[in-house]
Amino acid sequence: MHANLLHLGHLHIPVFSAFAAVGLIVALLLSQRTARLAGLATEAMWDAGMAAAISALVVSRLLLVATNLKNFLAYPLLVLSLPSFTVSGVFLTAVILAIYLRRERLSIARVADASAPCLTLLWAILSMGAFATGSHGMPTTLPWALEDRLLGTIHPVEVYTASAALFLTVLLFRALSFSTTPGKTAATGLFLAGPIVFFLDFLTQPADPTQIILLDPIQWLALAMILTGFFLLFPQLAANRPAPRRDAPSESTPHAV
Repeated sequence: MHANLLHLGHLHIPVFSAFAAVGLIVALLLSQRTARLAGLATEAMWDAGMAAAISALVVSRLLLVATNLKNFLAYPLLVLSLPSFTVSGVFLTAVILAIYLRRERLSIARVADASAPCLTLLWAILSMGAFATGSHGMPTTLPWALEDRLLGTIHPVEVYTASAALFLTVLLFRALSFSTTPGKTAATGLFLAGPIVFFLDFLTQPADPTQIILLDPIQWLALAMILTGFFLLFPQLAANRPAPRRDAPSESTPHAV
């Protein structure tokens, strides 16, 4: 596994960046299909996807520079080549995208529905990109374990994640095909993706092995996803619950004359 896919003098293309570019293109292409299923114009969905991608790139880089300003002034190219996709960057991107959708008068719920299978597909491809740069699984003795120079044999946790995300993509695409309630597919995606993130994190090496904490930050985020998905789905499930049947009067019941 190599960190760089192509190296020509000072020009290099990181493997993960190549996977990210391919994943973005594939997700945007899928959005053209999911847009129609969600009742949106394909052009509007494409523009929203591009706005989200550009916002995520710009916001993540600005946060990276802001938090590493001293190092950036000394080694700008090196800092810009570092991974920069963070939870705070995702949150700010979501805020910018929501403002964009309101300005374009697009339904946030419908856009979220159309985006759900696309995002899980992108998640699967990014997981394989992370696997290509080196797995970070915990030690295991399972027969499909990977060799690690420090830990011996480890879980290919990125492959687990990619497999689960791909399965979720198919599930959400089918759910979008049959759903008539705006926001239901997106809420289902949050509710089901949360447990995947939460439990697979137990098989992932901690970011700081010297620090003992109850849960990793990503697991708290996963719990928030589960709760958000549940509270979005619960009113819809309650509304679709069939009303209790009233027993018809028996023949022995006297009728009024």
